[in-house]
Amino acid sequence: LAVASELRGKWHASVRLEDILISHQPLHSSARNSFCGIINHVMDKGSTLYLTVNLPPDFTCLVTRRSFEEMGLAKNQRVYITFKASAIHIF
Repeated sequence: LAVASELRGKWHASVRLEDILISHQPLHSSARNSFCGIINHVMDKGSTLYLTVNLPPDFTCLVTRRSFEEMGLAKNQRVYITFKASAIHIF
């Protein structure tokens, strides 16, 4: 896990749902964190959907209905999640 912090030792980390990108292939970008996982839960909220991606741990991601449909996303599908080191909140 690449983190934009000087902190050392044991800490907790979180990433905002909207800061996580979902793709079918690894992204070649400046984002330092990219992991392969399985969509294990989809929660339909109308114009948006919450996806739980199991790595482990589980990451909850937010996508629009349009992106979900255009990408052909579904439960039990393998995807990549990507986020920048600066998107990680340490506490």
